[in-house]
Amino acid sequence: MAAISDSVRSHGHFRPTGRGRRLPAPVLWQWVLRFALPLLTLMGGTVLYWIWFDNIYGRHWCDTVGGIALAFTMLLVAIWSVGTWFSDAS
Repeated sequence: MAAISDSVRSHGHFRPTGRGRRLPAPVLWQWVLRFALPLLTLMGGTVLYWIWFDNIYGRHWCDTVGGIALAFTMLLVAIWSVGTWFSDAS
């Protein structure tokens, strides 16, 4: 059995094995981000809806401050998501 250090090159790409060629690590992480970031944006939108519009306990100052912080973070994640979808995957 080969050691892990024998199958990994110095720049983080896996050598092809007998079963087929593996994706390089940066490309794999690119695709993980492409699917995870829009999912996080949708989940944040759901939470923001619960905080601001479906609030059964009434509005408090912490709902407004927390909602603004969540909305700002969601905006940054949405921009990051668009950037990952339109960037070069190679």
